Amino acid sequence: MNINLDDVRKLIKQASTRTHSGHPFLDQRWQTDGENIDGRGQRNKDYRRQYYRFNQLLTKTYEPEVVVELGIDEGDSVAHFAYGNPKTKVYGIDVHKDWEHPANRCKKVQEVFSNFTYLRGWTWEHTK
Repeated sequence: MNINLDDVRKLIKQASTRTHSGHPFLDQRWQTDGENIDGRGQRNKDYRRQYYRFNQLLTKTYEPEVVVELGIDEGDSVAHFAYGNPKTKVYGIDVHKDWEHPANRCKKVQEVFSNFTYLRGWTWEHTK
């Protein structure tokens, strides 16, 4: 896989000009999430959308075989990686407890995107 900085800059610009991912599940997550999840309001929400769309464009453009993300929180980033290219196997690992809201949201991502695998536990538990 050849990645050059000029191409990455183009993807960043493209991610910053789009307002939605194009997938109903992902767009609905943004519509129903609170505006002030981290206390910084709409501006930060828009910034995070651009970040996630960039991840989507990365897998769409470069078509990697595998993406692994450590510390996936609620799964928004891995969901965009998975949506970007259905052929890419996406793995996300986090230490969620079963009763935690983020774990439930990650399980929902796994239901929607068959190319995403959610692994709950410490990173080193999955290396054996």
